[in-house]
Amino acid sequence: MFAKTIMKNPVLMIGIIMFSIFLYNLNGKYFVREKHNKTSCENAIRHFIKKKAPGNWKLECNKNNLAVTVSSILSVKDPKSLKPALYRNLANHMVYLAKNTVEISMERVFIVRFHIDHPSITIDMVTEGKHISKLATITHPKFIKEHLQATAKISEKIKQIK
Repeated sequence: MFAKTIMKNPVLMIGIIMFSIFLYNLNGKYFVREKHNKTSCENAIRHFIKKKAPGNWKLECNKNNLAVTVSSILSVKDPKSLKPALYRNLANHMVYLAKNTVEISMERVFIVRFHIDHPSITIDMVTEGKHISKLATITHPKFIKEHLQATAKISEKIKQIK
């Protein structure tokens, strides 16, 4: 009897299907888009760059924000040249990230944080993903420096030597 009613009224069957989909999506924890929604950071950046990242990188995604922790073993002869060398190292890591990710995916990442950890100094840098993606096309070190000065917020902390 039910099959005959459905065959006579196909619009009724479409309505029942649409109503059941509506009820399924109404419940928050079974909402299909939230259940399978991964961010650009998780999908395109973290899993893609994980294979190519240097061994001293640690990548973390918090929602759509990327955090890169770099443990630096940089050694220099002159202690005064340590800070410029670490900043150069930071810029090189940022350019490496920009060149090894898809530009559109990096633009969708909200905030990118770099944390350079050295035994005598730590450097923290925060910028937006769209500014990192532009580093892939800049080649001259002077222009990279100007771009980073305009777009990135950097803080440093000198550690106490025991």
